[in-house]
Amino acid sequence: YYSIFDLDKKEISGDLKIAADNKAVKDIAIYGDNLYVLDNEQSQIFKYPESGQGFSGGTKWLKDGYELSNASSLTIDGSIYVIANDGNIKNFLKGELNDFNYHKPNPEIGAGAIIKTFRGSNYLYIIDPQNKRIDILDKEGNIKDQYSSQSFDDLTDLAIDPQEKAIYLLNGNHIYLL
Repeated sequence: YYSIFDLDKKEISGDLKIAADNKAVKDIAIYGDNLYVLDNEQSQIFKYPESGQGFSGGTKWLKDGYELSNASSLTIDGSIYVIANDGNIKNFLKGELNDFNYHKPNPEIGAGAIIKTFRGSNYLYIIDPQNKRIDILDKEGNIKDQYSSQSFDDLTDLAIDPQEKAIYLLNGNHIYLL
């Protein structure tokens, strides 16, 4: 079971019963009133539709057997992008793999990378803790920008302003504005 924490009431508001095949949670994202769960042990993405104050039973979202055991993160903008520990990025739409060729940064994206985007964004934001950098790719796979620093020694998350003019980067207990 997973619990849902209600921020307004500051209490646990309900349980999410996981799908029978959903064994592990590597990453989660909410998009379009659905909760998506990356299960790298099952090489699957599970979709949980919103139901009342929680989410109903999940179903397998990927239609074919794709290798996701090495996946570290997912993000959604209508398509689902999954990044693996070897830096490989896959793009899925409606449960099927789409072609996504991208220019690989040098050095290549390391293990434990986190990928982010949002609806209406033209970019993929990649937190690459192993290489102490942030990579920004456009949705065609071109490198738009990279930010690196020896100070990025504990990269954990980022947020982007709605106009995509600023990146707020969480590094340990510090927030950097890029």
